[in-house]
Amino acid sequence: MRFIARFTTTEVEDLMKYLTTYPLNDKECVRFTAVRLNSEQVPISELCDIFEVSRNTVQSWLKRYENGGFESLLDTL
Repeated sequence: MRFIARFTTTEVEDLMKYLTTYPLNDKECVRFTAVRLNSEQVPISELCDIFEVSRNTVQSWLKRYENGGFESLLDTL
């Protein structure tokens, strides 16, 4: 099973900043939530069921987060 590392205090603070400061759309909220749940050891297969997306989709969210942090989960214009 693949999990990202548990969030540090700084990462939790960054997550809260994004959730309370930026007007996130529904897709961005899903990505942020999926990454947070995976950091709490929720398996990819369960995330697929929760969010009704493919395994590849969840894996791409995790990779984006690992490579670029929360900002990489935002939609680009």
